[in-house]
Amino acid sequence: MEPKLIRLLGKRVREGVLEKHARAFGLYQCPVCENEFEALVARITNGQQSCSKACGRMITKRKVLGKTKIPKDRSIIDFSPVDFKRICRQLNISRTNYNDKDLVLLWNEHTDELLPRLEDKGKKLEILGEGERTPTQRVKELYG
Repeated sequence: MEPKLIRLLGKRVREGVLEKHARAFGLYQCPVCENEFEALVARITNGQQSCSKACGRMITKRKVLGKTKIPKDRSIIDFSPVDFKRICRQLNISRTNYNDKDLVLLWNEHTDELLPRLEDKGKKLEILGEGERTPTQRVKELYG
């Protein structure tokens, strides 16, 4: 999905820049919102796909949703994200020092509780292996 070139607008020189360093501009049509926008030709050829950040996010979401493998009976909304703020609060660490993967690894090393999810905010954390279902039963429910 690339922006459609409507017409080339020619070369422009910024103030204080030599004439030989002029940059080519073009008028394009955004593939998401179908609005016209001006852009550097070089940016479009190097991968710019939309007129704005918002339209770029829409393209990214479409790509992600098209490529992820989600079980047929579930949607991407059914998978609750991890509550990283709660992990940091429980372990008494700063979020700035760790990425998401490291936080999950630290949680698994230091606690016997299930990974906190955003949908379980305010609920008491469940200890791994306790409750009405075992972890393997939960995995089977999710992935079949």
